[in-house]
Amino acid sequence: MIGLRRGFYAPNVAALGVAPYDPVAALSPLAMLRVGSGLKQTVGGTAATADGDPVGQWLDSSGNGNHVTQTTAGQRPVLKLAVQNGKNAVRFTAASVNELLFASAIVTTYPFTICLWFRGLSASFSPLVIVTNTTTAATDGYRCDYRGDLSPKACYITTYTGGFHSDAVDTLTLSESQWYHGAFVFKNATDRRTYINAANVGQDTSNKTPTGINNVSIGGGPNGVGHWNADVDLDDILFANYELSTTDITNLYTGTPH
Repeated sequence: MIGLRRGFYAPNVAALGVAPYDPVAALSPLAMLRVGSGLKQTVGGTAATADGDPVGQWLDSSGNGNHVTQTTAGQRPVLKLAVQNGKNAVRFTAASVNELLFASAIVTTYPFTICLWFRGLSASFSPLVIVTNTTTAATDGYRCDYRGDLSPKACYITTYTGGFHSDAVDTLTLSESQWYHGAFVFKNATDRRTYINAANVGQDTSNKTPTGINNVSIGGGPNGVGHWNADVDLDDILFANYELSTTDITNLYTGTPH
C-alpha cells in the first residue's frame, strides 16, 4: 500500500450501501482542511478553482472556524488540479516563502495529533507543519518534516526545546512524488509517534515539552534566523487536540467506516 494515495472517503461506498467515513463526525477535530472545497484566492475572496490559482485562504470544514490564511500575495501556495487519480492538491514551493497560518496557535501542548496526505516534489528538506514559539527565536516547538534531502528519504516528527531537538524517525524508505498518509501523534513529553500509511514507523521517548507555543503554520514557517520552505503537495489536513488511536489513523488512511 506504500505510495498509494487514498482519500478520507472510500470509493464506491454508495454501491455497497455503506455511508462514507466522515472524519469530522467520527473524530470531532479542531480543524479539517479539505482540498475538495473551501479554497479562496484571497481571504474571503474568489474561489480558487483553476490550475495554478493562488490559495490565500483554506476554509476549515470542521465547523470550528479554524481557517488558515496568507495575506501576502507572493507567499501563497497554489492549487494544482488532478495531480493523482483525479485528485487536486495545494502545492508549496521551496524556491520562495509559501505558507498558510492559523489566526492563533490551534495546538499548544500535549496531547494532539496532526494527519495529512503529502508527497515530496524534490530532494529538499520540507517542513509540512510547524508548531513553534516565535518569540524565543523558534528554539521551542514541534515539526512534521518530510526529509527529501536525506538518503533514504524519510518523514518524521521533530521536537525541539532550548535549541536542541530529537526525532521520531520513520523506518521506511520514501519515494519522491509518491503520495503518503502521515499521522503525527504527540501524546505526552515522552511519547511522540510517526505513522506512515497507518503503520507506526517511529517513536521518540526523550523528555521534551516545548513552551510558549504561539504559531502554527502549514508548508513552511519561521526558524529563528530566517524561514523554512517546503516543496510538497498537501491534501486533507486534520488537527485533533487528543491522541488518535491506531484504529482512528487506519480509518483515516483507508477511508472505511468505523
